[in-house]
Parts: sequence; C-alpha cells; structure tokens
Amino acid sequence: MFWFGHHGLGLVLGLGWMLGRGLLTLLFWGAIIALIVLALRSRHEYPAHPQASNSALDVLNARYARGEITKAEYDQIRRDILQ
Repeated sequence: MFWFGHHGLGLVLGLGWMLGRGLLTLLFWGAIIALIVLALRSRHEYPAHPQASNSALDVLNARYARGEITKAEYDQIRRDILQ
C-alpha cells in the first residue's frame, strides 16, 4: 500500500525512530542531571573561603616545621608573641 509516501514499512521505521529518539532524550536528561550533581558536589568539596588557621603561633609553628627558622629564633619569637 502507498499511503502518504510509505511503502508498507512505515510502522517498522516509525518504531525505530521513536526508540532512537527516546534513547537520545534519556541521554540528554541523564547528562543534564549528571552536570547538576557534579556542580553541587564540587561546591561542597571546595568551599569558597576555606578557614585557614593563620594566628601568629600557627604561622610560627609552620615556619619552624618547614625549617625556615632555628630553635633559638623560634623560642624568641614565641616569647614575644605570648607577652
């Protein structure tokens, strides 16, 4: 039969295109949801303003641990800070 330009395979070809379009729709929405989830996860992993401990004693301890100052310098600066 020749209805609307189809040669009898309209139903078969139509189902194939519908399944393909449905699969593409699922992939599209899956990608959108994945992007939203990734965006939300990255916000929680890396806060905008990390709370750094930058008190004078913390900085002094870090400098001493890295070997930037000697024990004598460390003791002198520590005494000065605590006064």
